[in-house]
Amino acid sequence: PDTPLWNQLVARARPHLRPRGSKAHLARLLRLPRQRLQDALKARTSCLDAERTLWLLCWITAREQGRELGA
Repeated sequence: PDTPLWNQLVARARPHLRPRGSKAHLARLLRLPRQRLQDALKARTSCLDAERTLWLLCWITAREQGRELGA
C-alpha cells in the first residue's frame, strides 16, 4: 500500500497478463521463477529490483503498442 508507483505499474501490467502463457513468458524475460513473479504482481508480497522493474516497464510499453519483447 505504501508503493503507489509500483501499484500503478502492476495495474498497467495486469491486462497483459491475462492471455495464456503471458506470465511464463514474462518470467523468462525477467529471468525469475514464476512464483517470484506471482509474489510481486499478484500477491504483492515483494517488489522487483530496479533492473527487472525497468524490463517490466519496457514489456508493458511494448505490449501497449502491440509488440512483443523478445527474451
